[in-house]
Amino acid sequence: MKPSAPDQPGKTAKDHLPGLRFDFAAAARKAVKDHPEIAKNTVFVNAANDDFIASPRVMKALDEDDDAFDELQKTVRTAKRLKTSFSDTIHLDQKNFIKSVVFHTEKHPLYDRSNRSIDDVGTFDHETGHVLSPEAQGTAAENIADAYAVIRHFQRFDGQETDIAYAGWKRSLQFILSGQTSHLTTFTVDKIITDSKTANFVSLTPAETAAIAKDYAKTHTPDDQHLRVLARTFRAARDKKPTEETLRRIAAITLRADPHSDIFYLGARALMLPMNEGKAKYEGRNIVLRDTAFWDIVKQKLDAKMAALPAVHPLRVTAVPAARAGG
Repeated sequence: MKPSAPDQPGKTAKDHLPGLRFDFAAAARKAVKDHPEIAKNTVFVNAANDDFIASPRVMKALDEDDDAFDELQKTVRTAKRLKTSFSDTIHLDQKNFIKSVVFHTEKHPLYDRSNRSIDDVGTFDHETGHVLSPEAQGTAAENIADAYAVIRHFQRFDGQETDIAYAGWKRSLQFILSGQTSHLTTFTVDKIITDSKTANFVSLTPAETAAIAKDYAKTHTPDDQHLRVLARTFRAARDKKPTEETLRRIAAITLRADPHSDIFYLGARALMLPMNEGKAKYEGRNIVLRDTAFWDIVKQKLDAKMAALPAVHPLRVTAVPAARAGG
């Protein structure tokens, strides 16, 4: 990332997005500067080149504790093998710990499907969101991390055309296909995207950004019981290798649901992108909707149900094809 470029408001996409480069070291130094509290106990590691960035105090603790350093190295090796990023807590003793952000360019995009550098920035911010909320666990922690990443996205790319709405789509489909509740952040992500039309996220201080991310997550993360109900509802659509038939099963569940329900929300959210574009790419796998007559009918029925929702409902806001940040 060219130093400071993504945080400069008022630029156009033509000005700097095509040449954007993610600079891990610069991002880590800025995160520590923005949030001094994490300098006391956090190490940032670029798994691609074993670049360690931390305060002398943290590096000294790692040097003096072989078990802690070995645990960090194990996380780095896993990141390299899986080509993904992690945030972890390394316990030094009963009272002291070190937080780690181990970064690796993701195999599959989450925050922007077409711009790898923007996606890298979002991934870095997500993991930083974790270390800023060490008390959070499970789905709540993932919602805080995604909330922080998405708010930072709007701060970094104010007025730019990006594909941040893709994150809400992918999180919804990921939940439906796997049945795993830990990363269902769609409600939180979509609410932030909706509020970005009127809220001034850019003027927030780093401390305010972290605090507001927690507030969004607290308000929009379903409780565990509701998450389990939602997972069971979509059980018939679980599929490790999704196809057009998988989306047909999602459509059947969704069209039976009340338009004001979370079942309808998640199903419609998962269907919108492939229906708008006739295809979708999920985890490297192409899903092509070939039965256009069938999907035209599904879309008409979904649109009719969605018409009952307020115009500012997050589902209607993100239903716009190719939803863009700052739009």
